[in-house]
Amino acid sequence: MTGGTLKTEPSFSPALDAEFVGTGNDYIRNDPDGKAMRLSAHGVVKDKKTQALIYLNYTGVVDITPALGAVLSGSPDAKTTDFGGSFIEMRFETGSPELKALEMGTFVGAGRFVVEEGGKVVVEYKGSRNLRNTDISSTTTIGLHSMASKTPIPFSEPPYLAGLPSPYYSASHLAWQKACRAFIYENLHKHAMDWERDEMVPDHIFPTFADAGMLVPSLPAPLPVKWLKRLGVHEILGVVKVEDWDYLHTAIYVDEMNRSGLGGPASSLITGMAFGVPPLLKFGGTELQERVLPELLLGKKRICIAITEPEAGSDVANIQTTATRTADGRHYIVNGSKKWVTNGVWSTYSTMAVRTSGPGPTGLSLLLVPLLDYPGVAMRRLKVTGSASGGTTFITLSDVKVPVENLIGEEGLGMKYIMTNFNHERLTIAIGATRQARVALAAAFEYCLQREAFGKTLMDQPVVRHRLAKCGALLESQWAWIEQFVYQMTRLSKVEADVELGGMTALAKANAGMVLEECGRCAVLLFGGNGLTRTGKGELVERKSSHSSDDYDGLYREIPVARIPGGSEDVMLDLAVRQLVKNYQHKTKMLERPLGTSKL
Repeated sequence: MTGGTLKTEPSFSPALDAEFVGTGNDYIRNDPDGKAMRLSAHGVVKDKKTQALIYLNYTGVVDITPALGAVLSGSPDAKTTDFGGSFIEMRFETGSPELKALEMGTFVGAGRFVVEEGGKVVVEYKGSRNLRNTDISSTTTIGLHSMASKTPIPFSEPPYLAGLPSPYYSASHLAWQKACRAFIYENLHKHAMDWERDEMVPDHIFPTFADAGMLVPSLPAPLPVKWLKRLGVHEILGVVKVEDWDYLHTAIYVDEMNRSGLGGPASSLITGMAFGVPPLLKFGGTELQERVLPELLLGKKRICIAITEPEAGSDVANIQTTATRTADGRHYIVNGSKKWVTNGVWSTYSTMAVRTSGPGPTGLSLLLVPLLDYPGVAMRRLKVTGSASGGTTFITLSDVKVPVENLIGEEGLGMKYIMTNFNHERLTIAIGATRQARVALAAAFEYCLQREAFGKTLMDQPVVRHRLAKCGALLESQWAWIEQFVYQMTRLSKVEADVELGGMTALAKANAGMVLEECGRCAVLLFGGNGLTRTGKGELVERKSSHSSDDYDGLYREIPVARIPGGSEDVMLDLAVRQLVKNYQHKTKMLERPLGTSKL
């Protein structure tokens, strides 16, 4: 239920005295010891005091004792059983003929069910509440009983999601974050680790995102409103109108897409849309746009961006792939190869950097090159150290015949188009890497609260707190910079942002990689032996570590994916300073009087 305001402050009591009137359970047993480690359960209880019917829905990961099934069934001989996880509590108006549900809040934490003689169920909890903006004015005033609200683990969420005020986020942004998280968790993050392990996101996930309009948010803001409305896309997830979309909505989307801590599953879906489509929108001719954009924007066909080559990475001006016009001027003949192309193996098209004339940056152009099942194109997947499910591809081009109408913009302006496109890519990488750093550090923080060594928890060791503190300072400083940066994007035009923030985008991207390196290294060290294993407790942080215990793997995994693609770290640092110097010199020169105009 949406809308309305909370007009009655619910009362809270330390326990709920209730009777179960209906229940259902679902267990998944996957622990080697045979214990049920995953639980989903639901039931309806009746509050004896208010006679209100309360629907409980629970999912979580716990060590479930045999008594728990009896507890949820209201068995009189059950014992006290602890629980933990996420509860969604829904309340029904007593006596309502339709039993209309009013969703009141989400609670995460720990507590216990107690079943006493006769089937009486007492739910005990501790913690705070997280109420939603729900109108309960039409219901009987009843207490809202928290299923153990839990404060987020420090560093696990950006401050604005940890209950702290922020000047950046409007009601639209907050509503979007909530809807975005729910959709992405259900359709991606719930299985992200399994899919990354399998090096493949199932085929049906891309159309699932496409049909929901959840590929479009990867585009730079503002969104292509005219195109989207023409194609019937008026809002995203029913929450944000496309014309109201800004870069803060984009940042929330990128942050949520990376919340699993793994880059591969997200990149397998959005990299082509995020970086391959924008040059077509900004520089493509009308005929080209009309021919390809409808299917690309709706996710009916896929695209990738192909810049890097075996001999030209960050040195874009050194690209060797050629596109030579035929004698009749109707086609380009493309020869060469592209490497490390994310999503390439699934893409119908590629926005490709090619050399149409002499050496250097002025000889580069952008061309839309057909890929899948196209004559002269050969593609194969590459095994890479991180983002294994992203579909990294090597493309070989042998006399590929491409219509001249597929030229994006003008010949010789490819370098300019590429540099403009890089700004969005680098900012996206910076946001994603910062979230990955957050996942690593939060996992380490939580582990240190639980793990004991030398007779006390790791968190009681000063040296451990010191490590966490240093990484926390780096992380939150980086996030504050990202928020400031994104806010500036909402206030500057594209042209202004490219000039004023181009160099700083490179710097933010480079720094995000360094922060991820520190947080990932910290997490592995604090996890100890668990941080070296590729299964169990340490699997997630191992994927973010700089070293793996597996002799075969033995390479950088997730961290290098932030530090190399989009421009390697050293190149980004140098570019940032050169751009700052260029801007400073230009502005200084603008302040100078023309020669001979001094009045002195």
